[in-house]
Amino acid sequence: MSSLKILVSGDVEGHFKTLFTKVATLHQKKGPFEYLLCVGNFFSANEDEWKDVKSGKIAVPITTYILGPNRREHLRFYSEDSSEIAPNVIYLGKRGVLTGSSGLKIAY
Repeated sequence: MSSLKILVSGDVEGHFKTLFTKVATLHQKKGPFEYLLCVGNFFSANEDEWKDVKSGKIAVPITTYILGPNRREHLRFYSEDSSEIAPNVIYLGKRGVLTGSSGLKIAY
């Protein structure tokens, strides 16, 4: 029986370089992980690091699913439907069920 590994993060608060550096290290040393699920405040008022994520300057090492928005001022980062909002960063939408490639289902 194979084990399924996922990473879960709370508040990122726009510290994408720190998050994805740690995720890359964990993925190499303890992985592989199927994906990263971010459930807290993903964005912050400072958009500098987000621009680097969108441009690919900050690499997203594994598929990252985000929930939100948790704050009204972060609405501008999200689309109406679930979508890839940056390379390898996927907004899940307001509600639904995520089914991973392993068959694991997460309702949100």
